[in-house]
Amino acid sequence: MKELEDIIQFENENTALDFKAIQYKKEKYIDFLKDIISMANSKIKEDKFIIIGVNHKANGERDIIGIKDDFIDEATYQQLINENIEPEIVFKYYPFDFDSKKIGVFQILNSSNPPYMLKKDYGKLKKGDCFIRKGSHQTRVTRNDIDYFISQKTSVGNFKGTISLSFTDSKSKILIVKPIINLEYPSDKAAKKIKKIIKDKEEKLKQTDDIGLRFINPDIRMMGGTTYEDRSLSTLKENLESVKKTYRDDDLYYLFERKSMRINLTIINNGDEYLEDASVEILIKKNDKFLIANSVYQEPDNRSWIDKIKHMPVIGPSLEEMHYPKVTETEDKYVIFENIGDVKHSIPIDIFRTPIRFVAAPNCINEKISLNIKIFGKNLPKPINKELLVVVNE
Repeated sequence: MKELEDIIQFENENTALDFKAIQYKKEKYIDFLKDIISMANSKIKEDKFIIIGVNHKANGERDIIGIKDDFIDEATYQQLINENIEPEIVFKYYPFDFDSKKIGVFQILNSSNPPYMLKKDYGKLKKGDCFIRKGSHQTRVTRNDIDYFISQKTSVGNFKGTISLSFTDSKSKILIVKPIINLEYPSDKAAKKIKKIIKDKEEKLKQTDDIGLRFINPDIRMMGGTTYEDRSLSTLKENLESVKKTYRDDDLYYLFERKSMRINLTIINNGDEYLEDASVEILIKKNDKFLIANSVYQEPDNRSWIDKIKHMPVIGPSLEEMHYPKVTETEDKYVIFENIGDVKHSIPIDIFRTPIRFVAAPNCINEKISLNIKIFGKNLPKPINKELLVVVNE
């Protein structure tokens, strides 16, 4: 994949790239649906991008505006697409820091099942409406476009080989993992510290008079942030009540980046021809005994605001974050999607560029977690079904 910095700075709008100055809010949902359908139907095999926060001009010049309001969650757009477009469009929407400004990136993945269209009326859009992007323009799909989509599907030869799938670490269809025990979250450590300070302050207050109260129980304002020791009892008690919320990002980073199991899968093409434009979809039935991260979590920056002002690097998503598989979560299952590309014969390939973060709780011991896997390919008449097993053991 091309580096996003180069795309934003140098590339002009084309069949696989569009720039938008502002985010799609509710009043622009019709435009959003048309743009997503058009991009998914474009006759380009690689990933396609809609970049938000850039005003691209006809002469190729661009203004990096950035997103100045709240960043809209991917799930909002996911629901809008799932309810109104068929077949399914797989995409990511994530923030990207460029030139000290926050940019939004729609990355449309594996749009290999066109034509994509409206499955019901939405505003002035009608059921069956279908659009396509050609160059920097958007137009309705024509009969010639439909003929092209059909020819691409019917002209492809069938894959005749066999596919092997295994866990990368175990090199087998079973992976034995250990549960995570003795977790002490950053929020737990902070709560202990706050409780101790509260106890110490209350002991001192018992030993002082009303005059001394002013010196023992104030809120002392400090440049760069006030330590717990310099906060009043009432403030500390409020801090204790909200400690989980305050340390949420720290807890997520601790759980999924420091304590989790990294899981990857290896695919081997045992045939004599490529498996073309391959992708995988993994379904895992949920329960309350294990968790799968839906993203890579950055380590929170807990420096004082003074230190942040002194040292302000432009921090965008890491390669691990950008390459993490698409993980969606429903009430009863996890769905993991990854686009692999062409799979050459006899060469093992790791399916995930960034391994899945998996956490098993202590009560997950002896659980067997089934991974139901579908492998898709341009030259596969129907998906290949595989099953792997994660076994939690002490």
